[in-house]
Amino acid sequence: MIPMQFAVDTSMLLIGGFVFVLIFLAIVGVVIRYTDPFGGEPWADFAEACRTIVDSENADAIIFLPYSDGPLIPKPGIYDRELLGGKGGYRTPDGDRIYVDGDGVG
Repeated sequence: MIPMQFAVDTSMLLIGGFVFVLIFLAIVGVVIRYTDPFGGEPWADFAEACRTIVDSENADAIIFLPYSDGPLIPKPGIYDRELLGGKGGYRTPDGDRIYVDGDGVG
């Protein structure tokens, strides 16, 4: 290999590597800019999700129903004073029932 040929090949390799790194950093910057993985307000997002659940059925509360495989599923709950013969509780639009003590106020 001729020393001049080695110098040309090395400089082309360095330029190609620099262009690759520059394009990679630009792509990562655009992805971070438009997806915002590190930002946002978790409590504001949670409050908006709660508002959406309550407004979907004009509900009185959000009921977190436990399922047998572990997760708690939030559902809109509508208070009913006579849900179980004089004992009040909340019912969900899909038929789940939660019985509570008290009058459903506060």
